[in-house]
Amino acid sequence: IYTGFVNHETAEKLTGALTYTGTSQSAVNAGSYTITPSGLRSSNYDISYVSSTLTVKQRPVTVTAEAKTKVVGSVDPALTYKTNSGLVSGDSLGVELTRTAGEVANKTYPITLASSGNANYTITYVGHTLAITQPTAVTAAQVNTLPTAQINSLSTTQLSGLTIDQVRGLTTTQVKALTADHSASLVAQKTLGEISISTDGPFSFTVPSDTFVNKTSPNTKITLSANPPSNVLLPSWLIFNQQTGTFSGTPPSGFSGSITINLTAQDSQGSVAVQSFKISVVKKSAPAPSNANIGSTVDRSASSQAVGLLSDRISQVVGGGTLFNISPSQLTPSVPAPSVPTAPVIFVPPPFQLQ
Repeated sequence: IYTGFVNHETAEKLTGALTYTGTSQSAVNAGSYTITPSGLRSSNYDISYVSSTLTVKQRPVTVTAEAKTKVVGSVDPALTYKTNSGLVSGDSLGVELTRTAGEVANKTYPITLASSGNANYTITYVGHTLAITQPTAVTAAQVNTLPTAQINSLSTTQLSGLTIDQVRGLTTTQVKALTADHSASLVAQKTLGEISISTDGPFSFTVPSDTFVNKTSPNTKITLSANPPSNVLLPSWLIFNQQTGTFSGTPPSGFSGSITINLTAQDSQGSVAVQSFKISVVKKSAPAPSNANIGSTVDRSASSQAVGLLSDRISQVVGGGTLFNISPSQLTPSVPAPSVPTAPVIFVPPPFQLQ
């Protein structure tokens, strides 16, 4: 834009060539850039130049997450997305997706936008979900139809020692690995046995990293999954973190008993190994009664309480029954009354005899 000409003159009266410098000449990314004009001459005009700005706006693009699904306890699938026509050919958005934490079967978890590495685009995000499903367990009928040679191969494959009940808890993919013809590579080298926990608060137990090992490829990645026999769900209070191999939770106060768990290991080569162990929950023991000092005057009720207390302790040792026949008179002390009732007397039951 030119201003200042007189007598209807125009830019045609100027000589030279108009050129532009500044940061705008090589601008390709979103942002603001300087435009600086120069290069014109005139004998009649004193030419001055006013710089301006080039603004490169972000390009709009829509990112749509793709729905995903997986079996509970398995590794998460890669989270992927699609874009509309807003993405310039050859460009990369650098988008990273994540999903809400959790590992519960028959539940969906939102897939969200974690970050974008391309500042040249303004992103409109359309989310989706990751659905976690219950494993498709092998049925008893399917196990029974396996050829005898394949059942017998359990003793020579990487699933050496697997029981039929454990086979029924495997997925169809794992059964294919079970019946494959390959040597024993992935094995359970450490027995977990039984893990005892109490109902008095939360607990955490991490499967030792050397519980399973691939004997031919020790550095092969091993993935763990956990399910009770018959492939039912774990109790809602018992959580298994597949990434860390940790069981955790808080047993209900009224719960006691054992939970049998099939711990399945699968490596990147398709080998599978299984071992069963138990998590036993025991109720918190009641606090032991405190010993109280008994004063100088000891009556029959006090000795009766002592008999009851001692009888309880004997019952705990021998498991109940009538192995002992102890009369209260045997536990009644003969304590002379002190002349000055100031110092307390501690009641110690006398020795008793078996009848």
